[in-house]
Amino acid sequence: MKRLAPGIVLSVLLGLSFGAPCRAAGGPHGLYLGETPPGTTPEVFAPGIISLPDRYEYCIVFSPDLSECVFGITNLTWSVFTMFYTSMDADSVWSATTGAPFQGVGDGLMATYARDGSRVLFASSRPSYPPVNLWSSARNAGGWDPPVLVPDPVSSAGDEFGPTLTADGTLYFVSTRAGGAGEGDLYRSVPVGGEYTTVENLGPPINTASNEGAPYIADDESFLIFESARPGGYGQSDLYISYRQGDSWTEPQNLGPTINTEQIEDGPFLSPDGKYLFFNRRQAYVTTTQTDVWWVDASVLPGPADAPEGDLGLGSLLRQNQPNPASDATTIAYTVPVAGRVEIEVHDATGRFVRNLVDRVQQPGDYSVELRAESGSDLPSGVYYYRMLLSGTPVMTRKMLVVR
Repeated sequence: MKRLAPGIVLSVLLGLSFGAPCRAAGGPHGLYLGETPPGTTPEVFAPGIISLPDRYEYCIVFSPDLSECVFGITNLTWSVFTMFYTSMDADSVWSATTGAPFQGVGDGLMATYARDGSRVLFASSRPSYPPVNLWSSARNAGGWDPPVLVPDPVSSAGDEFGPTLTADGTLYFVSTRAGGAGEGDLYRSVPVGGEYTTVENLGPPINTASNEGAPYIADDESFLIFESARPGGYGQSDLYISYRQGDSWTEPQNLGPTINTEQIEDGPFLSPDGKYLFFNRRQAYVTTTQTDVWWVDASVLPGPADAPEGDLGLGSLLRQNQPNPASDATTIAYTVPVAGRVEIEVHDATGRFVRNLVDRVQQPGDYSVELRAESGSDLPSGVYYYRMLLSGTPVMTRKMLVVR
């Protein structure tokens, strides 16, 4: 999601329908509302049930046990957002859609379940816009607790949306707060004693000067799927995947023309059983044309990208700097698998370019380069990222810490 329309309003109540409701008695039966599973070509999900011709569906999630479904609805001007909900009973029959029971009085969009189903996080502009922040509702014996604000430092003067949680409760989200690399950046917060006390900008190669948004994080934090408007995509905004390598992320891979089109693809969600990728597709960030939820077999997702053919493996090309944390100097070792131009760049935590360490043609072999502060203010304390490119193609990014 690139931006929220400035007219987000508070007046979204649970009875708001934006079109015909899902069928009630004798309704859909079975997992995924009884829909025939898709193949490797994306299909509109549940047409006539979830995806209707006279309303705009935006983002979808299922509860960890697959018995609940939450999806977002917006209006013609993309200024009013609400979440709808349907659940499957003991006979595997899905209920009619209603306002999401955890939403309370106020707007809501882009929900995510804790992996144990005990709570839901979502974005809302309550009590008024701006800003949009993250809110949390805990499940109780009778339903759901009233939503409470996820406090500072997650909440800020900017907009926060697109929450997604790992199995241990680590939170990934989008924020437009000051200090980011682009209009929207992806952030991470690790819970301490059940509270989110710090936030971390994911930095490059995830965040760029373009917009990043709508993340989905794997249970074990091994991969991240997200929306990005970075150059080189197929349309206005595409879906990408990146794999975690230690404390760093691999160069994001575009999910390709099977998923991405000249339109906008965003709102990725991988089903709890790992079988299907759900996402949203629409013509523009604010559009009066058809907007639906799509799904596709998750086998289309690429695995971790290898560097150029014949290399020694992605993880072996660029090693962790030593020492790390660094003070005045640190050494970076790397392997060149095939002859070609080699670049190693250093960026700060916001993605700002700091310097090139290597920029020359090299023959296959093992090399190292030293990063040394050239002045007292050249490399102040903080998080930095160094990236290796082969013949102009990024192959690996790692994180280092400078402490003075």
